Amino acid sequence: QVYGTEGMIEDALSEKQRRSAVNLILEACVEANRSGLIKKHTFTTEVVRSLRALKANKECIQLVVRNVISTGRKCRHRIAMEEAMYAALEERDFESLKLITEVFERSGYDSRRLSI
Repeated sequence: QVYGTEGMIEDALSEKQRRSAVNLILEACVEANRSGLIKKHTFTTEVVRSLRALKANKECIQLVVRNVISTGRKCRHRIAMEEAMYAALEERDFESLKLITEVFERSGYDSRRLSI
């Protein structure tokens, strides 16, 4: 539930509100990248969960690919990678799904336990 400007409870965000919320999250990520906060898995977990809740799958995928797994090495951001894999599956972005899954596996996680 979301509180509207009149203090009434609304059931859903308008498209404009949803887009605004997504943009605020992405702006926070730019700052987090500058400060190094983006490297904290607790931060990325909250970001990708928020993006997914806002139906911003493409932004979720881009964030994980560009900022979380960009080195291609092992990664501790398990939940962020899982959420991005589900987002890639929903978006039918099989190239990103393959890339994220490879880093996920290389990091010691088992993608077979996921519903992918």
